[in-house]
Amino acid sequence: ENGIVINGTRRYFPVVDPKECGEPADLVIIAVKGYGLDQAIEDIRNQVGENTVILSVLNGVDSEQRVIEAYGEDKVLYSYMRVSVVMGVPAMIRRWGISISGKS
Repeated sequence: ENGIVINGTRRYFPVVDPKECGEPADLVIIAVKGYGLDQAIEDIRNQVGENTVILSVLNGVDSEQRVIEAYGEDKVLYSYMRVSVVMGVPAMIRRWGISISGKS
C-alpha cells in the first residue's frame, strides 16, 4: 500500500494472491526463509507461464534445485547474493547487491 523506499526512491510492486490466475509473470523472485520455500513454490504456481523466469535468493545451496524440480531447469536463474544493508527510519534500504549467473 505504501510501497518501499530503495535508495531514496519509493517503489510499488504488484501484489498477487496465490489463488489468482491471470497473465503469467515475466520474473518471480522467491525471497523467503528456507522453511517457507516449499509453500512459496506452490504459491507461485498460478503466476508461472511458458516464459516466466524464477530467481531464488535464499541462503543455502539447494533452493534452486528444489525450484527446478517443480518448474524445470529452463525457468531458473542461478544467483548469489552479497548484502550490505543499512536500515534507517522508516525501514529504508540504502545499499544492496545481487549477482545473477547463467545456467550451469
